Amino acid sequence: MCRLSLLYSDEALDIISDQTINVLFIDIQKPGKHSGVDVAQVAADPLPKSGITVASGKLAPADIDRPALAQFFPKPYDLSVVVDRLNALEIRKKEGDGPSLR
Repeated sequence: MCRLSLLYSDEALDIISDQTINVLFIDIQKPGKHSGVDVAQVAADPLPKSGITVASGKLAPADIDRPALAQFFPKPYDLSVVVDRLNALEIRKKEGDGPSLR
C-alpha cells in the first residue's frame, strides 16, 4: 500500500485520475484551484461508496456539499478517532467490501 501526502488539490486530482486510491482523507481548505470538497466529489463519482473523509476547522458539515457517504471530521479532531476510521476502511478493503477509488 502506498500512502501519499499532497499539499495542493491539483496534485490530488492528478493522482486520482492516474492511480487507484483506496482511501481519501482530505482537508477542505487546500491550496490550488480546487477545494478538498472538489477533490472528494471527483473521487466519489466513479465509486460513491468509497472511503472518503473530509476535515475542516472552519466549516461545518452543513456548510459543504460533500459526497453522500463521505465522513466529516471537525478540527481539531481526535487523531485516534481518525486512525480508527481509516483502519476500519482498510479492513473493509481487505475483506472485499471496502473502498477503491479509480
